[in-house]
Amino acid sequence: MEAVLNFLLLLSVTGGLFKNGHCSNEDVRLRIVEANQARLGQFPFMAYLVEDYRGTKTHLCGGTVISNNFILTAAHCVIYHDGPTIPVSRLKVYLGSVYRESGNIYNVQSTVAHPKYRLLKYHEDFSPSSEFDVALIKTTQPIEFSKEKVEPVFVAKSVVYLAGSSCVTPGWGGNKGIGTNPTRLLFGVTYPYQFSQCAKIYQAAGVKLNPNTHMCFFNPEKPKQQPCYGDSGGPVVCSRRGLPNMLYGITTFGLYDDLCGVGTASVPFVYTNTAGPLYQWIDTNCEKCLSRQPFN
Repeated sequence: MEAVLNFLLLLSVTGGLFKNGHCSNEDVRLRIVEANQARLGQFPFMAYLVEDYRGTKTHLCGGTVISNNFILTAAHCVIYHDGPTIPVSRLKVYLGSVYRESGNIYNVQSTVAHPKYRLLKYHEDFSPSSEFDVALIKTTQPIEFSKEKVEPVFVAKSVVYLAGSSCVTPGWGGNKGIGTNPTRLLFGVTYPYQFSQCAKIYQAAGVKLNPNTHMCFFNPEKPKQQPCYGDSGGPVVCSRRGLPNMLYGITTFGLYDDLCGVGTASVPFVYTNTAGPLYQWIDTNCEKCLSRQPFN
């Protein structure tokens, strides 16, 4: 039971056509800086999701622009911890800025989470997992694309091009723990991690991973450069020379003792695998927006 309690979902702290058939292709490998502060235009697909309740705004999660009407995020970003879906009237999406609550604001028309998603349960009778942690947010008005500021990202259909890629995980999550969310977008550098080895590590903590819905990433040279609270729902985007940037997963969870760069375990982080069977669910529920991506 103790091992199970050391496992923590990275919870939030509380279809249109492509314009000119274009997706963001900023080379994420060549723009990595030591400070890990994102510059404007580096991640034009990045979305900032907040809950606005009676004028009080609460940071929820990150997300990713995949078409001019849809944002891809994690299911636990649009569902309260106790079960009900967050009312769309309370959701706001910010696009086009590296600063929190800045840029263009979009209201939300609807959200849809994968029907098989289930929240984590901490109980000796349950094996904790966070399978099918994927959701789509549809904006009430079409998203206006502008070069470098707001552009969709390609969503990988398979992992065939993942080997040898360099990846990044941008987000506004805390850099020291809960309540320390930065005002500026940050990012970490990471790499694909062998799933079988990752599954063994998490199995030892009482967590069963599913290769169809999970994938792992890790940076052995900078093991503390991991996502933190509030980074949920954001993307892991990978690049290989000669290929466009590709989204492979959604930030989901890690081991509690290793979150936010304060742990000593130095273990890989787990992401929802969007480049497997879930790709088809995403495409169906974003009105076939992925089928219209030029690369696919």
